[in-house]
Order: sequence, then structure tokens, then C-alpha cells
Amino acid sequence: MAINEKLKATTLNVATLLSSLSLIGISTACLYLTTRLSKVIEQQWPAGDYVHKYGVWQGPELPTREVRHYDHLQYDTTNESMILAGATLGLTVGIVGLFGTFFTWKTPKNTHVAKSTLYFLVVPGTVGLIGTLISFILTCIIRNTGNRGLCFWGEAESTGDNRFRCTHELAVCRIVQNYDRKESHLGQSDFQQTFWKLCPQTETARHLVSGLPAVLLLIIGAGLAKMVLARKGKTAYVETADDRVERLQREEQ
Repeated sequence: MAINEKLKATTLNVATLLSSLSLIGISTACLYLTTRLSKVIEQQWPAGDYVHKYGVWQGPELPTREVRHYDHLQYDTTNESMILAGATLGLTVGIVGLFGTFFTWKTPKNTHVAKSTLYFLVVPGTVGLIGTLISFILTCIIRNTGNRGLCFWGEAESTGDNRFRCTHELAVCRIVQNYDRKESHLGQSDFQQTFWKLCPQTETARHLVSGLPAVLLLIIGAGLAKMVLARKGKTAYVETADDRVERLQREEQ
């Protein structure tokens, strides 16, 4: 029976350890991608005025007349702030969970396991779950609504003096490819290659945030199971002679 309880405790400790390491890894990747890509995008397409060309059809026998329209691009960092906040929260919970896992890596008979698990795993995990869910939901809303309609190409192609307020992801995935390549700081041959690289990468940073709540649920679940096991072990545990000698030696110190 004692071996079975110890095996359960070890399994739960391994689960919380792997979940904490996953949190740290995913959160670090989110932080790195978001900060690096934001800088790269603003270097290649700085906020300011851009030109897009629009062809006006004049008839079957007449050449298409090219019209140049001027737009203004401005960056909104709300989306990136949500991703960074969620990733930072996930990283913090991961580090605390890692410390808590090693701190509570004991058999269920330890009277402090339940309380330590609550403080190091369950409470931080719950706070992290709520925070990362809010971050993920808000980033999805911003993405799906085109930053509340402020970054939507639509009919902008045939009009001029458009003012876009975009997240870095929306700008690089929806807007900048419509502008004259000469307006970019990239060479002619590198424009499309860089565009098709940056757009998926910025989307990946946002998608990674969706994995944080799932990992946090694992940490909370494993933490609650550890608390139940610790309290059960505390009630069922009968002190042996060796354990009593060990306890008395600790008390004398």
C-alpha cells in the first residue's frame, strides 16, 4: 500500500515537473518571437506614409490607367502586450511550479505537502489560467475583427488617404503586401520571401498562447491530486520506529 502511494506521488511530481518545464518553454518562445518579430516588422515597414497602386480600367481598347494612392500606417501594440502579458504570466507560474515541485517531492506522509502544493501549484496555476485565457481571447478578438475594423484592407485598394491602425501581425499579413515594394526597406527580390516568412511566424507567436491554458490545467489537476494524496497519506500513515528516531533527531537539531 505504501509503495502504491509513493508511486502515485512520484507520478504526480513528474507530471507537475514536465508541465512546469512545458510552461517555461512555450512562454519563452512566445516572448522571443513576439519581441523579435515586432522589431523586425517595424524595421522593414516603419509606421508612416505608404503608396499603393491601383489600376483603373478605361475600356476594351484603352490601356489601364495607373493611380497612386497614399495611405498612413500606424502600429497598435495592444495585441502584442496581451501576448507578452500571457507569456510572462505563464513563465512565472512555470518557474514557481518548478520550485514547488522540487519542494514537495516527498512521500504523502509529509504534513506540509498539501499546503505547499496549494501555494506553489494550485493558486499560481489558477491565476495563470485566468490570465492566459483572457490574453488568448482578446488576441483572437483583435485578430478576427481586424483590430476593431481599423486594419481592414477591403475597399481601401480603390481609395486613397486610408489610415490603418494595425497590430504587427495584421499589418504584415494583410496590409503591407499591397504597397509598392520600393516603399519597403527590403530589396526587390527579398520582399515576398520576407513577407511569407514573417506572417506565419507572427501567427505562431499568437497560437502558442493558446497552449498555455491547457498546460496550466494539467498543473492545477496534478496539484489538486497531490493535495488529496498528501492528506490521505497523513491520515493513513503510522509512524514506524525508524521514522520516530529520525523525527526526534530533527527536533533536537
